Amino acid sequence: MSCYCYENHGNTPQKLGIVKRYFSKIELNSEAKILDVGGVSSYYEILKAIFPRGKIFLLNNNSEDVKGVNNSIAGDAIQLPFKKETFDVITSFDLIEHLINPDDFLAESSRILKWRGWFVISTPNLADFYSRLTFMFGYTPFSYNPSKFRVATPFSKLETNMGHKSVFTYKGLKQLLLIHGFEVIKSEGYCYCDLNADMEKRKREAGFYRFRERVNKLLPNSMREGMLFISMKVRK
Repeated sequence: MSCYCYENHGNTPQKLGIVKRYFSKIELNSEAKILDVGGVSSYYEILKAIFPRGKIFLLNNNSEDVKGVNNSIAGDAIQLPFKKETFDVITSFDLIEHLINPDDFLAESSRILKWRGWFVISTPNLADFYSRLTFMFGYTPFSYNPSKFRVATPFSKLETNMGHKSVFTYKGLKQLLLIHGFEVIKSEGYCYCDLNADMEKRKREAGFYRFRERVNKLLPNSMREGMLFISMKVRK
């Protein structure tokens, strides 16, 4: 079974706002099925706000993470327990970077997604602006963790539980989606800053977060901290 976890820090207002604005213009019917792969029960209400119509399913390999939510399933991201062309929308927020076999996940997502259905995926950017700068000095990109120890990474603690194994560049993930039968409809970069998430962090890092947000607005999508792709299945 592939190992993955759900990261609440990934659900920033910027990213969720992009998804909500896009789907506010899409009329899903009440019979539509939406699957969030890697989701947790605390995220259910946010998904309902994005998809007010249709039935939402949550899948996580830890049953405790989806406990108490109707239509929740304990399952593996690379062996999705659903029949072919079951869902109208599949979302995957900050999951693929945890997988050691991302091609299997994308192939499975394509299999269970209906033709012309939407596939929404977000993930950290391997080649964001800050990683490009540090890489020139021999440091490891911020979002990549080949070991449980954060070696050769500036401004970070020694140990980490991020577990990012499959981290892509903007161009790399876009091309991979195409290979797996998805046509990218919309793509946008975003900043991981969320000053509302932690009051202590807000006091300690407010200035730095504001700096990151300003820099993010100036950068092209390919150099922003996170990247979001809204794509459509065009090949059966």
